[in-house]
Amino acid sequence: WHGPTPVGSPEHWDYTFKMLECGFALCSRGMGTTARFFEACYFGRVPVVVDDVELFCEERQDCFVIRLPIARSLERIAENFMGLKQSFGLEAVVHHGQRNRRFWDEQILPYFQDPTKWMIDQLVSRGTITE
Repeated sequence: WHGPTPVGSPEHWDYTFKMLECGFALCSRGMGTTARFFEACYFGRVPVVVDDVELFCEERQDCFVIRLPIARSLERIAENFMGLKQSFGLEAVVHHGQRNRRFWDEQILPYFQDPTKWMIDQLVSRGTITE
């Protein structure tokens, strides 16, 4: 992992091409929602979260996330991931990836552009507050 890298650097392009080659993006445990989750949605991939913390989008119908149980060994995580990959057809992976890209465009990006407006819009849409 190279951490933050300049846009256009070899590491940046290597990571981008790897994300575009895969239908799934393994999102390891982190502090709440990992950056990899957001990157997976941006690239239209299916995030596979290895964590026991609930994500903010798991109960939503417009985002598709797969959760793998936390395992004590890398081998067990790899086995779980390979089993998962074999259970999905290409059509399903593409469909869920497209849903996640729309989720990025309609929910995640607006949040990062203006978090306060996004939160107010969410509260209004749920009827918690009125405009």
